Amino acid sequence: MNPNPDSMRTTDFPIPEFYTNAVNVSASLFEVEMQCLLMDSATQTRGAFHVRLSPQAAKALHRALGRTLEEYEKQHGKIPGPVSE
Repeated sequence: MNPNPDSMRTTDFPIPEFYTNAVNVSASLFEVEMQCLLMDSATQTRGAFHVRLSPQAAKALHRALGRTLEEYEKQHGKIPGPVSE
């Protein structure tokens, strides 16, 4: 049974906050891993954390990010892509 995101309570405990400005993504048959990095202006890594998701959770995240970014761009204009794009 999948939890209903609207019914998940997160106010009962503190939730740590992280920031990333670079992400490497890899996948295996059973999980998707995001290696989230904090890079400085000299491209030195200053911190990192991993996020591991089931393929199903990764797909749900993909959809949610897509919807969120579409709305963002409607309100604020197109987001420029990285130089490598």
